[in-house]
Amino acid sequence: MSFPLRSSSGVEARSPAEQMALRLAAVLKRDHAITAEVHCFHPSEAVISIWFGLLARANGQLIRWVIPDSTRDRGKPLWTYASSPDSAAVRLAEHYRELCGRAPIDAALAGSLLVDVLLEHHDHPVG
Repeated sequence: MSFPLRSSSGVEARSPAEQMALRLAAVLKRDHAITAEVHCFHPSEAVISIWFGLLARANGQLIRWVIPDSTRDRGKPLWTYASSPDSAAVRLAEHYRELCGRAPIDAALAGSLLVDVLLEHHDHPVG
């Protein structure tokens, strides 16, 4: 018997992107003891906030994220992806463990922040 995936607010997941993101969050919690937040700002994309500087994006078919510190080494971010929540969780858990050992500001500077995503989706100037 399978139960519908529900967001943290208890609402049943509506889009394939949100369903994939909630599956990833569940696998991170179950297999790696990592709590992640899922935010669905648009039906075609959900954002999974895992740690300072570690965000993943799900579109229902792929989960993609920027490898922490890749910008520093390459001069531009290195995006990677996984097609299943299980394989994404294994790799994201490795990045998480690496970032957890750092001060939050250093971890934040290593990758994307949720505020970056919010600014992408809202075209309102500050001030």
